[in-house]
This record gives sequence, C-alpha cells and structure tokens, in this order.
Amino acid sequence: LAAFALFAFWRLGRASSVSLAEVFGHIMVDIGVLSWLLFFSGGATNPFVSLLVMPIALAAAAMPLRYVVAVAMLAATCYLGLIPWHVALPPPHLAGSGDFNLHVAGMAINFVVTAAVLAFFIARLARALRTREGEIQHERERALRDEGILAIATQAAGTAHELNTPLSTIRTLLGELCRDQRDNPAIRDDLAILASQAERCRDILRELVAVGSRQLAGTPQRLALSRFVADCANHFHLLRPEIEL
Repeated sequence: LAAFALFAFWRLGRASSVSLAEVFGHIMVDIGVLSWLLFFSGGATNPFVSLLVMPIALAAAAMPLRYVVAVAMLAATCYLGLIPWHVALPPPHLAGSGDFNLHVAGMAINFVVTAAVLAFFIARLARALRTREGEIQHERERALRDEGILAIATQAAGTAHELNTPLSTIRTLLGELCRDQRDNPAIRDDLAILASQAERCRDILRELVAVGSRQLAGTPQRLALSRFVADCANHFHLLRPEIEL
C-alpha cells in the first residue's frame, strides 16, 4: 500500500489528466486492501467493516453512474465474502460485557473516522466541482462575447464596404470643387476642411475593414506603443478639439 501511495503521488505530478478508469483502479485498490485487513481481523464482525461504504460515497460524489454501480458491487461482494471467510478475532481478556463494550468502542471510532474522512473528501470534491462549474461558465460567457464580437465585426466590414462607394464620389467631387474655386479663398478653405474630413472618414472605414478582417480571421493586431498613443491622441482631439492634451 505504501508503494502504491508513492506511485499515486508520482502519477499526480505528471502532466496528463487522470481518467475515470484510473480513478476506478485506485478505488479498487483501496477496497482490496481494506478487505484484506478485515479478512485477518474478524471479517464482517469487525466494527470497521462499514468503512467499505466510504469508497461508494466518494465514487457517487465524483464519478458517473456506471462506475458507482461497479464500485458498489465490488464493495458488496467483498462484504458478503467476509461473512463466511475471515480469521476470527481472539476474545479479549475482559470480564463481563467486555466483548460488547469493545465492539461499541470500535463502532464509535469507526464513526469518527468515517465522518472525518467523508467530510474532508466531500468538501474538497464539492469545491473542485464548483471551481469547474465556474470555469465552464466563464468559457460560455467568453464564447458568447466572441460571437457578439464576430457579429459586430461582420456588420462593420459590410457597412464599411457599402459606405466606401459614396465616400469615393464625395472625395472626387470635392477635388473638382477645389479646382473650380481656387480663386475664392473662403469657399476654398471650407472645401479643404470638407476634404480633410472625407479623408478622415476614409481612414475610419479602412480601420473598420481591418478590424473586421482581423476579428473574422482570429488574428491579433501588433502595434507599437508610440503608434497606439498617437492614435489615442488623434481620437481625443477629434472628440474634444477645444481641450489641449
């Protein structure tokens, strides 16, 4: 049993995950060792025979039904086998009701051990299950968020392509108007402002297309810190031109 415990600690340190069949194998070893100990210590008459219930409880808390049934059948088979086949305990050298008192004491110790072990392992299993449910919920929320981002990216890319044609027409007409009004400074300045705003709209549409393409392809964008800060400053100036940054 010590060698098997060392093997179990070594196995838990490996990178691969533990399968249900491997867990079932561990429980089989526990039941086998406990049954072997009970065989040489009174069998079914030993008050600690109820410890065979613990593997069933642990399996029921963390394993599918078929494994729970298999563990229960194995434990029941060992219990029934310990009734006719076991090494009887020697009688205690006590007077009067010593046998009964010793049995009651064994039952009390057995109850304390069972309660402590079940409380410890069931609490750990419940905490692990809650942690796993939290991870699943987080993954579900992230999947929903990704779906929303993809929908927005698709819509942005489609809108950008639709707006590109009328914007190109506006830019062409602004260029012709600028040439026609080159002798009118007031109108020429206004047209220059309109042309700069049209160029800004073109840049925004290009950014929308690029963002949509990256989101649909699932590729991240690499950007230098100086470029990122400059873009943030430009966006701030467009939103708050009266404020000095």
